[in-house]
Amino acid sequence: AKKWQRRDNPYHAVGDARYPYVLTTYRLTEHHAGGIPTRMVSTTAELQPEGFAEIPPELAREKGIENLDWVVISTARGAIETRALVTERLWPLEIDGRRVFQIGLPWHFGWEGYATGDIANTLSAIVGDPNTTIHEGKAFTCDLRKGRLVRR
Repeated sequence: AKKWQRRDNPYHAVGDARYPYVLTTYRLTEHHAGGIPTRMVSTTAELQPEGFAEIPPELAREKGIENLDWVVISTARGAIETRALVTERLWPLEIDGRRVFQIGLPWHFGWEGYATGDIANTLSAIVGDPNTTIHEGKAFTCDLRKGRLVRR
């Protein structure tokens, strides 16, 4: 992987206990394009109007999170708030004999337009694909808590 070592682009150390979950970003069927075209089209925003994070039921129980609660997802780079979608679609991973939970986060949403919500890219450090150096921050580690961000 191509890495850019900069103060504003921190990477997590392998096994950093502050970020115990795997986060994967993905595209929604309802939002067939990238963030900007999706957020600015009222008909696709009507199908899926605001951001959310998919959280497996077992992790949600551990954290006291219920469907549609506000949650905060954080990394060394930043933090976002979004609604919880508690779903059985995500299963924990088994890594080195440890159970590691996954969190799913669609990346279409933004602060302006019709489909709103915090931006997934706030969380991801910039890492380049080893062949092309195109940004490939699609899966990384994070923390999760119930609640909202304090915004000033």
